[in-house]
Amino acid sequence: MKTLFRLLIIAVLFAVAAGCSSYGVKKEMSDSAKLSSVNKAGVILRTPASTMLPREELKLSLQKWAGAYRESRPFVFLEDKNLTEAVYSYDAVFGKFSQFSENKSFLKFKTTGVINLFLRMNRNALMKVMADSGLDALVIYEVDGFYSPELQYIDMYSMFVAVDSELNIIYMDRQSETRDVQEIIPDSVKKILLSRVGGRFADTMDTAGFLEE
Repeated sequence: MKTLFRLLIIAVLFAVAAGCSSYGVKKEMSDSAKLSSVNKAGVILRTPASTMLPREELKLSLQKWAGAYRESRPFVFLEDKNLTEAVYSYDAVFGKFSQFSENKSFLKFKTTGVINLFLRMNRNALMKVMADSGLDALVIYEVDGFYSPELQYIDMYSMFVAVDSELNIIYMDRQSETRDVQEIIPDSVKKILLSRVGGRFADTMDTAGFLEE
């Protein structure tokens, strides 16, 4: 039954919309030894200060998709009230983790620098929430999305970053997608995008060893 459900998840991820212009997840860093030593992680959802996707709806989508799997390593979704706004919110233009050159090439070194700067600037808040919640790792899921019922497409960007108890990066990947959809009702188009965001999260938590079938 779980195998069938897993197949259904894959089908939704790749066939929820009729056409696809682009899709890709690129793993940039992964320390399997440190990932496997994590005892309990906290998940932080990081979104632009201004976004078309309400945070509470995003969180619910992540939780629903994660619930389709079995936890292989304990983790909790951290509440905004236990974090500072600088941790869970960013400026959509200048504040995102991923950095690109003028010709749209991904700049891994600069991106790593931006993430490390974020970790240093928010060290006190991050270390406090780990201590208060009994965590030895954090998963930061940065995501933004746009949808247009009139033009019938969705656009999604995300980065998945895991850090250890000393805020060292132990996993990092990036993803982007532009997809045509066969919907014109705004709420239906939004639900497709929310599903893509949640499915991407659960699939990567599986890859990183936090979830399994």
